Amino acid sequence: MGMRQTDSWRRQGQRATKGEPLRTEKSGEWMTYRQAEEFSGLSRTTLWRLVSAGDVEAAKVGRAVRINRESLDAYMRRCSASSFAEV
Repeated sequence: MGMRQTDSWRRQGQRATKGEPLRTEKSGEWMTYRQAEEFSGLSRTTLWRLVSAGDVEAAKVGRAVRINRESLDAYMRRCSASSFAEV
């Protein structure tokens, strides 16, 4: 009879299920771990280590963690610049 709410989200592309690509919005300043994985190509574990070490800025509200896009982008630029300098 009625459509479940999660089904309507999936159809609108607002929520990705396992196996579906996650659509990240480029204009947001803060990202989830999943969005940061897609943005950077790094694993969740690597992102967690970077956040824990203070290399990438993150904010925690309750159980939710959000990673700062500019901070992650700056880290990636630093790493790529240093790897090219070694060559």
